[in-house]
Amino acid sequence: MNKISRILLVAVIIISLIVGVAAAGGSKKTVEVKDRDHNYVRNKDVTIDHGSDRSTCRTGDDGKCEIEDSGRDEEIGSYRDSDGSDKICTVKASLSITKSASPTTYTAAGQTIYYTYVINNTGTAILRPPFNVSDNKTTVICPQPSGLGPGTNITCTGIYVVTLDDLTNGSITNTANATALNNTKTVYSKKVNATVTRQSGGQIPEFPSIALPIAATLGLLFVMRRKI
Repeated sequence: MNKISRILLVAVIIISLIVGVAAAGGSKKTVEVKDRDHNYVRNKDVTIDHGSDRSTCRTGDDGKCEIEDSGRDEEIGSYRDSDGSDKICTVKASLSITKSASPTTYTAAGQTIYYTYVINNTGTAILRPPFNVSDNKTTVICPQPSGLGPGTNITCTGIYVVTLDDLTNGSITNTANATALNNTKTVYSKKVNATVTRQSGGQIPEFPSIALPIAATLGLLFVMRRKI
């Protein structure tokens, strides 16, 4: 074997080792496993079917285990129950959002509407930051915990100031949705709407109602000046 051949052989070996290490150290994620009745699967050997391959893990007392990340939002697994039967379980990443406004009516431009958004983890996978809410009317601020476990939630806030156009339109409707990460994949909630309406009597002042007091004041000043 000549020198060039030996160099090429060493290069191939190094590349093979790098690829092997990368494959062995694939991306993983921590999930919570539940059965079809939404009960935690605790202290069981669980096999997760990723479609083209499988991974296994052992759940703890909290129902958590670490599996290979296939990048899918929902995965189906199985485990051997105490009665010896095979049961189906699910690993799913999903979230929902609810939205409320206070107050629910407005009467004047410049009035402040306070919005509250609650992001709920409705799946069985632990969601990761950033936790964001997109709203077409205002900027929303959310806390950023290190993780959001299944069945838990965080509360975000937003503020909107009523405009003259809102008085003309008679209502304010805005749309929002939430996002979070399932490992490196973004999970989206469905969009929700909230509507705030103009209270009866809360109208834009028409021209005469503004002009008449101004005209009366100017006329009084003109008369006083002439008398002086």
